[in-house]
Amino acid sequence: MKISVVIPAYQAAVTIKDAISSVLTQTFTDFEVLVVNDGSSDETTNIIEAVSDKRVCLLVHPTNKGAAAARNTGIRAAQGELIAFLDADDVWVNEKLAKQVSLMENHPEYGGCITGYRYETEEGTSIETPQKPESWLREFSKGCAVAPGTTLIVRRTCYDMVGYYDETMPRHEDFEWLLRYSRVYDLGVVREPLAVVRRAGQSSAWKIEAANQAIIQRYRDVFLGQGKFFGHQVIGKRWLETSIHCFMDGDRKKGWTYLRKAVLENPFQRPGMYSRVLDLILGTSIYLSFKRLWLNIRWARSK
Repeated sequence: MKISVVIPAYQAAVTIKDAISSVLTQTFTDFEVLVVNDGSSDETTNIIEAVSDKRVCLLVHPTNKGAAAARNTGIRAAQGELIAFLDADDVWVNEKLAKQVSLMENHPEYGGCITGYRYETEEGTSIETPQKPESWLREFSKGCAVAPGTTLIVRRTCYDMVGYYDETMPRHEDFEWLLRYSRVYDLGVVREPLAVVRRAGQSSAWKIEAANQAIIQRYRDVFLGQGKFFGHQVIGKRWLETSIHCFMDGDRKKGWTYLRKAVLENPFQRPGMYSRVLDLILGTSIYLSFKRLWLNIRWARSK
């Protein structure tokens, strides 16, 4: 078998059928689909069991263990040479697997590859087409904007070298894994939007806080080893992201605490991040209004 598709699913009754269907209609057909129901209490299991395709296998966690644990369960059960990931609220374009398999076969030096994607959020829709950087480690140090939960295919053997997803991470588990991965393997890119990635809502501040604290603790020396200014900038970005989520959750005390940490670490961040903080402090929506306008312009130009 060539590919094992891993789909973590938690309370995914509304979207899981479309996600699975987008796999079953792929032009490349040598795959299995491992859907990991991560302790859902809705109709997720019934919907998965109703799919009449023998390539679909249901794996069940009795209780919710989180995305990292769900992905690890799928990886351990996988029979394929390649492992592909799809979030339960996203979908694939029909030729996604075929184009990624072709790239991987032509480039044995790649441990994995990603694709472009259409990104749908509350603010608007955009087409994201990642470019291959000179250094993936440096790129991922700045953050993870490649939607690996839905665009990533990786050789199964990579997990022997890199390890599995960290199940103690409440968020950013794929980001943290890519930091490890990029120190060992190269990553290919299919620069076409071959998936639809949807963001609905925001993560809780405590999850972002815990995840960023763990990343900074583990990778501070890695970040600073790429240059003092750069290292402090990416660390400051983690603190600024935490500040934004604290303000969003209404914890202004922590919001101000992490904002100070971010500025003291390195104040040079994208203006949009500071604009978002200012909106949250003042109770305005200037940043979101400009972002919606900009996304609408970009979306119109991409058609």
